[in-house]
Amino acid sequence: GAVAAAATPAAAAHVVAPAAEARDVALDWGPPTLSSKRIIDGSPNYLPVPNAEGPAPDDMAWRKEVSSDPSVPCPAGRRPYHTILTAQGSLYQQWQTKIFYYHFRKQQAAGGRCTEMTGFTRLLAGKPDELMPTIPTVAVPEAGHNVTRGFPVINRPWSMLLFIDMKEFRERIV
Repeated sequence: GAVAAAATPAAAAHVVAPAAEARDVALDWGPPTLSSKRIIDGSPNYLPVPNAEGPAPDDMAWRKEVSSDPSVPCPAGRRPYHTILTAQGSLYQQWQTKIFYYHFRKQQAAGGRCTEMTGFTRLLAGKPDELMPTIPTVAVPEAGHNVTRGFPVINRPWSMLLFIDMKEFRERIV
């Protein structure tokens, strides 16, 4: 029923858009710039701003304006993002998740009060588990063998399709 319908692209098309007054700050930046440096596998590397490899990239200029006074709002130019970690409930993935979340929190704290790393959700394909009280988690039903065909990594896009339709998505992300 509802789970099968979520596998179609049309089911994900009714995502709630941000409020009309919310402005997409990404529009302030032009298209990516091709870097002279290549990625380790030899493929091209694109930069978010032309001077991204320099000592003071344009897209980080807002950081110089962060006040130590907590009553002063964070400066314009900041681009907050929410990290979503897809996972299953295996012991190995629980271990990976603990390590990932530890380092996320460490880097989030290092970014100070105006960090761009503003949110974290572990998207768990399967049944609720013992990590849920300590790591922000949303559990969705695991895709069955009819969907995964024995390749459980397919749970990642499947989980996202289900998550997009949930109220928790709108509360955390949109």
